[in-house]
Amino acid sequence: MSVGEVSGRRLHLDIAVQLVGRVLNLALGVVVTVVVVRALGQHHYGQWSTLFALSDLLGYLGEFGIDRVIVRQAAVDHAREPELLGALVSLRALLAIPVTLAFLAIGLAVSSDATMRASTVVLSLLLVAPPLSSLGVVFQLRVRNDLSMAVLTLNSVLWTGSALAVSILSGGLLAMSVAFTGSMVLMVAVQTLMVRRLATIRVRGSRHLWGEIARFALPVGVALTLTFAYGRIDQILVFDIAGSNAAGIYGAMYRVLTTMAFVPTAVFTTLFPVLSGADPARTRVLLQPAMEYLAMVSLPIFAFVLVAAEPLIRLLFGEEFVAGAGALRVLMAAFVAICFGYVAGSMVIVLRLQRVFARFALLALVFIVSLKLVFIPRHGYMAAASITLATELLVESLALRVVFRTIQMRVRLGRFVRIGAAVAAMGLAVWLLHASGAGLAWLIACAALTYPLSLLATRAVTRGDLAALLRREAVG
Repeated sequence: MSVGEVSGRRLHLDIAVQLVGRVLNLALGVVVTVVVVRALGQHHYGQWSTLFALSDLLGYLGEFGIDRVIVRQAAVDHAREPELLGALVSLRALLAIPVTLAFLAIGLAVSSDATMRASTVVLSLLLVAPPLSSLGVVFQLRVRNDLSMAVLTLNSVLWTGSALAVSILSGGLLAMSVAFTGSMVLMVAVQTLMVRRLATIRVRGSRHLWGEIARFALPVGVALTLTFAYGRIDQILVFDIAGSNAAGIYGAMYRVLTTMAFVPTAVFTTLFPVLSGADPARTRVLLQPAMEYLAMVSLPIFAFVLVAAEPLIRLLFGEEFVAGAGALRVLMAAFVAICFGYVAGSMVIVLRLQRVFARFALLALVFIVSLKLVFIPRHGYMAAASITLATELLVESLALRVVFRTIQMRVRLGRFVRIGAAVAAMGLAVWLLHASGAGLAWLIACAALTYPLSLLATRAVTRGDLAALLRREAVG
């Protein structure tokens, strides 16, 4: 089945499967984050999160937009899919070499002790795996993201078990690095076996596509890398300027933010290949509910953290990390903007607006680095969090404005207003309960009860919506 033939029900089901799978992985991610943070403490977790920020940043250079270009091209021209997948593997392999060497050079240079240097060498192995791990795009092209969820869950289980074992055995930074690398290698091996059953991959004979892919990928890669750079370079700056303890606190708070990324990822992993082959009218039809779903999920998360940041951090990471509550509140506000940033990020590729987006991202990178170099020495990680929020609001608003103008879309605000009212009602209920001295469990229960009722009461979700969803399921 090609993505152009996918029914609305299949799209809803695929997104639902992803959400359920990602919630499960979110739970495992929370567990493993708590284990790693508590096992390593502020100092070593600061080193850990800095190495991962560097790995993520250089990993984006190694991807350079190629994966998204392949998905777009294969969704439009299914006949060339085997050669396109072969070009994906070969190009990612070529890029992996300089990226791995760069990670080793920078990681060893910023390392503050021998253990951090040894961990840098171990984690560098992760940057060799993307030529194979990138083949996960096949699950997108088949709209079989249930399989990608199965692979992701396998990795989460392996990593959680390994981290627990290291913690019980009182292992440190190096042992955690070995455990994480091992779980990733096993996951990539399993995914590769699954992909080979679903698709044909022709590496030989794909070289003639390199130039075509590079022309599309270059502006995409520049835009995405600049976007990712302004989002992750702050961890490295906090480590270098404010020290490993401050980096540990900020890294833990930022980890909560990145864990929440399952929300927009679930929606746009399914929609991106469909949008790539859609006409403007269908694009507008798909984007409106997608943005409403994002608001419906991201806003209550922000509201809850706004009220309950301290007890949440105390439960997850321990008392020594509670000082990061203010930064977590600011980063959760940025999370709302980031969710809508997925709309912009996907659509600029579909509409080939990468050069425009690259200019916005370059502006943001200069803006964020300049401000953080000035304010992090004075205000530490709070400055990093606040500037991240300001940058996300700037870039996403500019990008969305261009996207909406290009597809001639006027966003209907009615449901967003009703969602906002439901979130406000939930937030007020949680705040009143928190003010009375209730514990975190009661706050979570209150939010879980009042938010769905508030959505129904404000008609942000109607009984008709629920009935329509049930009818779609019954038809299947």
